[in-house]
Amino acid sequence: MADDFINFQKKDAQQFEMGLAEIKKSIHNKINNNETIEKFYARFESENLEYIKSDMPILPTTKKQLRLEDLILLSLKDEGDRYFTTTEIAKLINKKSKSEKQKSKNNVSRYFNQYFHPYFEIKVESGVKKYRLNTTGISQANYLIESDLDFDK
Repeated sequence: MADDFINFQKKDAQQFEMGLAEIKKSIHNKINNNETIEKFYARFESENLEYIKSDMPILPTTKKQLRLEDLILLSLKDEGDRYFTTTEIAKLINKKSKSEKQKSKNNVSRYFNQYFHPYFEIKVESGVKKYRLNTTGISQANYLIESDLDFDK
């Protein structure tokens, strides 16, 4: 039991280093955890929309905001059948995005670890998870491009 608590404390400290401390400072209301995951996320987003949107990169010419999920989808769209680690995905995003705010491997890892995402296939090689778009992800990336949310715009 003590090992579990020590591991919990290590993960807690790691999450604070990854930005949880800033989120905690900016959110002044308590959130009860007694609903479905979908209701919880919807309520959290609606109550904290100003903070959430302030962290989204803005494309210079369209001024439209992209969520991290959109950036991941767009960065993987033309990469074919190759699988990528979260580090490689972050590098693709930073190479293709015109945003001055760079995404780190931690942002991408946190995205994949927090919630189920229907857009990706996952493969484990030597204990390392790698991701690529599935057909649903390709369709969503195409939708984003058609909606003028492309890196090139």
